[in-house]
Amino acid sequence: MYTNCQICGVFLRTSNVSKAHAGLCKDCYAAVTRYKRYLKVVDKSEEQIHFIREMNKVFVINEIDGKYVPKAYYTKGRWV
Repeated sequence: MYTNCQICGVFLRTSNVSKAHAGLCKDCYAAVTRYKRYLKVVDKSEEQIHFIREMNKVFVINEIDGKYVPKAYYTKGRWV
């Protein structure tokens, strides 16, 4: 079975689909998990802020297209 990742849009095999979220590839699921973890950090480093802003750009596009956007983006992520 084949599917498209809801974040990167890569056409991938079932073996690369994340077991925790069926619509994401393993790499994108790891990036979303890292994004959520970075949002919880009080004193963020420059690297963490840069990563959060890059993911926010992806989530803005996904929100427009009706694709996957984590709940953390709506509660904390927009204002970083």
